[in-house]
Amino acid sequence: MKKLSRYFTLLVKFDRDHPFGIAQEAFQNVSRRIADHRADEFLVGHVGVGAYGGYNKDLAAKHGAEDTSKWPVYKIFHRNGVTVDFHGNHDDEGELAAFVQAEVHIDMGEGTIKELDEMARRFLMGNRDARHLLLHEVDAEAVEIVKAKPHLEAVAKLYVRIMHRMYEKGDKFAHDEIARVKKLLRSSKISEAKQAQLRDRLKVLQSFTSPLGANPPPGTYSKTVEL
Repeated sequence: MKKLSRYFTLLVKFDRDHPFGIAQEAFQNVSRRIADHRADEFLVGHVGVGAYGGYNKDLAAKHGAEDTSKWPVYKIFHRNGVTVDFHGNHDDEGELAAFVQAEVHIDMGEGTIKELDEMARRFLMGNRDARHLLLHEVDAEAVEIVKAKPHLEAVAKLYVRIMHRMYEKGDKFAHDEIARVKKLLRSSKISEAKQAQLRDRLKVLQSFTSPLGANPPPGTYSKTVEL
């Protein structure tokens, strides 16, 4: 693990040796999407922990993944030594994909725009002056994207609105909005069409969280330096 993470960013799943069920299907689907987008220098792996033979138990314990009641445990190992834990719904493919996209900034497709994801990353890593300049850039870029692909107008406008609101209110806006959207999605009172809109909004909001090296709000992801 340590040797691999020197050269690759890793998404590692700690689980029983022969997993099955909804969580396993979500992991497989996200793995296929990553492979389809050919993310360079990014590997996906599964550490199977034997229930009886004991194999890989020491490795799981080393990385805080030995508690079987919490399986599967997902961790992203960055090449700079930072480890990020996933605390979302293991059965939700969308949440796992959004976690990967937010941390690794690869294009997972389906509801996001690669060029604007890159601008979101630059925005998060910039100071206030750099962010102010990016507001003008994102306005112009969104216009050009919509000219070429009119069907992306609603998504492009969403990136623009979120970036402007974050400039006004700070980074906490994205995290608060993600929490609000997730709460709405748990409600049984909204229509399927509204749920689809909220899921699209959540995908874009995830592009405005957790750039490598940033500190997320408490309870979002936990980071450690030891590998």
